[in-house]
Amino acid sequence: MLFTPLTLRCGLVLKNRVALAPLTNRQSHEDGLLGEDELNFLARRADGDFGTVATCAAYVAQDGKAWGGELGVDRDECLPGLTRLAARIHQGGAAAMVQLFHGGVRADVAVSGLPTWSASTWHEDAPGFVDPRAATLEDVQRVITQFVAAAVRCEKAGFDGVELHGAHGYLICQFLSRTMNPAGGVPGYSGDLAGRARLAREITHAVRAAVSPRFAVGIRLSFEDFGNAKGMDLDDNLQVASWLAEDGVDFIHASLWDVSRNSAKYPDKHVLPLVRAELPKDVALFAAGKIWTRADAEGALAKGADVLSLGRSGIVNPEWPKQIAAGEPVQQTPVTEQWLLDRAVSPQFVKYLHAFRNMISTALVLAVFFLAGCGGSKKPECYDCGGPMVDPHTQEMAAMRKTMCTNAKTLQSSPCSPFGANADKIADCSIVDLAYFLGTESCLAQNTCDPYVACLNEKVASGSPFQGQTTTCEDISRPQVPAGVDGEDLSRSTGSHDVTFADYESSYDAPIETCGMQGELDYLLRVTCADGSHPFKNRVDALQSRTHEAPRQAGRCKRNVVEYAVKCPEKLYSVKIDGYRCPTSNE
Repeated sequence: MLFTPLTLRCGLVLKNRVALAPLTNRQSHEDGLLGEDELNFLARRADGDFGTVATCAAYVAQDGKAWGGELGVDRDECLPGLTRLAARIHQGGAAAMVQLFHGGVRADVAVSGLPTWSASTWHEDAPGFVDPRAATLEDVQRVITQFVAAAVRCEKAGFDGVELHGAHGYLICQFLSRTMNPAGGVPGYSGDLAGRARLAREITHAVRAAVSPRFAVGIRLSFEDFGNAKGMDLDDNLQVASWLAEDGVDFIHASLWDVSRNSAKYPDKHVLPLVRAELPKDVALFAAGKIWTRADAEGALAKGADVLSLGRSGIVNPEWPKQIAAGEPVQQTPVTEQWLLDRAVSPQFVKYLHAFRNMISTALVLAVFFLAGCGGSKKPECYDCGGPMVDPHTQEMAAMRKTMCTNAKTLQSSPCSPFGANADKIADCSIVDLAYFLGTESCLAQNTCDPYVACLNEKVASGSPFQGQTTTCEDISRPQVPAGVDGEDLSRSTGSHDVTFADYESSYDAPIETCGMQGELDYLLRVTCADGSHPFKNRVDALQSRTHEAPRQAGRCKRNVVEYAVKCPEKLYSVKIDGYRCPTSNE
């Protein structure tokens, strides 16, 4: 079935059931005109025998633009590039689709130069968050016409169809949300489900009426809360999918993030059969979410999907359909930068992909986060992170603690959350304190996937004790180490002598400006692995350079027990150690 053709309701024939998912890649020009890198990337996948190739989320209006280098479909100036792109995708034998997008509150003011707006206004305690202006009826009417104009433009350019982006917390999704579009918003477009779904339905109606009957119109939906898609109820969105089928869509694209997982609302049920049951037979169901192998794909097809939409696996394997058809193995992540460059992934896209955990093999893993709970029968995934060490007990700590705890819980459902399913178990916020200690506290406020990990990677670039080291959950042991033990006791408690600690004094004189760094350095210099290697060499070098440059103003450093992790060859231990902090003014 994977390689049999599929005819959509509109009559468009897809040569197989494998699609390249819409992928943010930042490979076009800053003004939204098509870039050669984006064309080459998509062309390589079309040549690789994907049956359908979709563009990135392409903005329909300047105030909906969310990324630099994002493809634009908002004006006729874009037509020459769009025409070239459609023709090149067709040359490879694939159906060509454009994903139509408006970011709403998730548009970037710095990129668009325009204020954001959404179904309602609200505030998030996150650096850089700009409260959106509440939409007016004029905003709604204008954006409908912008989606329609963009769709007509895409058909004129030679594309076979468009997909409306109604998922992932962008504008259409914001209107569908119970939490982002409560009663009292735009009259007729808020409150109950019929009101919240009205924007999606009217855009669909208007687009369907404006394009030719053989031009495909679909929509991508988030059926449950995940990441920035908040206030999404499964039963609500099953009804929305049914309504949109009545309104004339040719396909529903279910963004599941992981097709192997059951519904959060109904743990004994999978989302795909529930969606399939709501749709007429002639409305196709696309499914996306960690499809890497033939078994993954066939499992999703068996649950009711008609087309498999590949994201990361399509980035890494531009000839995935050919490889699967031939019975050849496919490459899974992490991969090297060179692997990606060799497969028409531009340096700009590679830079962006560093923000995604386990995507590129040089990415770092912040093993310390697993102190929050990597044990148990089901271990959470590992996350890219790192950062410069800072004094964990400054006077600002108390004020920041509450905000960080709130943000940590906000991150619970994010695919890039370091807390994962354990977020509801960290009421004491000890892991948040640790994140602050590692200098990544500002990253916790980034409550969306890409900015969050990008923030962490930026921190890593300035120095990390884990630089150059990687691990997985399975590599981590979590010995119970009582506070205050010395090195010899610690080695006994772990059942191994792979890690050794030297004794050190509880307080000493050091420059006030570098007290926290000096204490950290004092400790790290006393940690060695059994083979003689130093697990924190990069960080020690950086600290020595910084502390030598600081003014020599003496001050007494205080001792404090903190959580830490030590990586030696083949093993990683989470331990409690004595660290140092500077005294506060009232000590």
